Amino acid sequence: GGGTAGAGGTAGGSGGGSPGVGEACATATALTNGVAMAGNTSSATNDVRLAFAAGGCRGTGSGTASNDLVYSFVVPAGRTVDLEAAPTTAWDLVLNVVNSPLSNCGTLSGTSTTGMVCAAGADLQLASTQPEVATFTNSTGADTTIYSIVDGWLGANGPFTMKATLRAPPDGGTGGTGGTGGAGGTGGAGGTAGSGPGETCATATVVNAGVTVTDSTAGASNDLRLATDSAGCESSGSSSTAPDKVFRVAVPAGGVINVSVAPTTAWDVVVNLVRAPSTNCGTLSGSNTTGMTCVDGADVQYASTTAETLSWTNDGGATDVYVLVDGYGSASGGFTLTTSVSGSGPTDGGSGFEVCTDGLDNDGDQAVDCNDLDCSSSSCSNLQDGRACRANSQCAGGSCILEGSSGYPNGYCTNATSCNVTSGAGCNGGVCVQGTTMNRCYARCTGTGLTGAGCRPGYLCADSDTNALNNNNFCFPACSQDSECAVQGSGFGCNPWSKLCGAKDRARLRYGAACTSGPECESGICFNSVTSPGGYCAGVCRGDTRNCASGGYCEHNSANGDNLGVCYQSCASSTECRAADRYGCWPVLPGNPNNTCRCLRSTESCTGTTQCCTGSCTNGSCVCKAAGASCTPSLNECCSGSCTWFFGYSCD
Repeated sequence: GGGTAGAGGTAGGSGGGSPGVGEACATATALTNGVAMAGNTSSATNDVRLAFAAGGCRGTGSGTASNDLVYSFVVPAGRTVDLEAAPTTAWDLVLNVVNSPLSNCGTLSGTSTTGMVCAAGADLQLASTQPEVATFTNSTGADTTIYSIVDGWLGANGPFTMKATLRAPPDGGTGGTGGTGGAGGTGGAGGTAGSGPGETCATATVVNAGVTVTDSTAGASNDLRLATDSAGCESSGSSSTAPDKVFRVAVPAGGVINVSVAPTTAWDVVVNLVRAPSTNCGTLSGSNTTGMTCVDGADVQYASTTAETLSWTNDGGATDVYVLVDGYGSASGGFTLTTSVSGSGPTDGGSGFEVCTDGLDNDGDQAVDCNDLDCSSSSCSNLQDGRACRANSQCAGGSCILEGSSGYPNGYCTNATSCNVTSGAGCNGGVCVQGTTMNRCYARCTGTGLTGAGCRPGYLCADSDTNALNNNNFCFPACSQDSECAVQGSGFGCNPWSKLCGAKDRARLRYGAACTSGPECESGICFNSVTSPGGYCAGVCRGDTRNCASGGYCEHNSANGDNLGVCYQSCASSTECRAADRYGCWPVLPGNPNNTCRCLRSTESCTGTTQCCTGSCTNGSCVCKAAGASCTPSLNECCSGSCTWFFGYSCD
């Protein structure tokens, strides 16, 4: 690396020589479009040190000792590039993207980098093999060089691959300067009639798949005139004067786009689908459009409000398509346009195609729906509560609970601000569930979720209030197997105690152990109540499969009307339980032969006071004192578990 940074100097300066290749922006390793390049920060030097996020850059942590490598890439004028840094083993990678000039990379002064200005960055994941992805658009009229800086959080280092992929170029221009294109007019040299937004393929209105657009051709220009059916296109009639509108939709490699155009009043709509580039839309010459090539067209209906529908499978690379909404003869009017992309191609190592809307891993790469890089931005925007995700910007509620940081299998769209439990306001298709710090929106489900409206793999249907009649069940994270997690292998996958994705064993307390807070327990759950004296590490489980981890038994009450159960410590004798905290080995419920470590609740049969959670064993039953009764603190007599002084001791 040419030496480490000396105090007050630049990277590699006073430490003995210039920075080595890839160690600084000035010596960055050049990337080739679409080609992943392997690297490893473990053997690099620590040249970028950002304690906190600043200047658009992601921070690398206070006192960080993470090393870093830099890659350069030339972005042509007007083009957009996707930048992906993917750890090949689980570590916390930080990606920052700097645009020219070199001075934007800043200067290492002492223990901190100053003056660094970033155009983009990413640090969504924790220690995982999930990629960090950033996007940069060169909106200038000249090529520019960007620098991708691969760093780590708080000393993290490791191997990775770095890739830059240019998106398809924007098509065409606005045509020539010769005409504005009214009905019957022609455009300027090299252009088509009309120059306003949505008038031609070159000025098409960009829409996202899955979003319904309401528009009208009335008042638009007549820029498309096809006297006869040809080249896959539907005719708009001989001597057509019907105005038209054009929309542009992104379709990923291998994706299937479905288009529906429904007139809002009865008129004869004609729809054609053209694949980019915009030259495939042809040229208006006199009274006819020539050179237009369509991948599909539709004019099945006459004057009606029945939708015209089209479908096309993209067998090639990612591209845009143009939806041309026209009329037959002179027909025009209002309409709704709906598009959906139902599949995408394997760009991330999977096989087959990823369907971005079904809650499943279709291409075998462990990533589901919009947590899969195969799914395009157009099909992964404004996502409803509970949908798989990898970024906040994908979710209608503004928040994505990431698998890498929170363990929710393949991410989970939810709300960024607290929702209203009573009205449901603030949710996007989900149900509002009361939380400790804020109320959260979850995907809806019904009953156990095993029939009817269920949950995607890695989630179970739970009811927060145990009322089976008020239809507020929701999908709760609870993986059952590694295949439900995006990150798998080498100790990572579905943690059998917490039912969350991540490290499969964090060496924390098991079922039944004494605890004061959730983080002490492998499950993340610590019960602290009258019926769990001294605290009790418990866990969640599926009621249908009773899938507790080793040493646990799943207690599930079907009367609650859901599929959520609770894992307790299983036992064969009381010697396995915490006798000092009044725990013995008892049947889960009367008549249930399965035993768990627990204390006996009020009114349960007993033979001694030390068996009861609170109070005493009186006449063969556990009895405790109600609120207001006098008590002795050392005897644990109160049903509430609390005996306090107020001009004498009494139960709370």
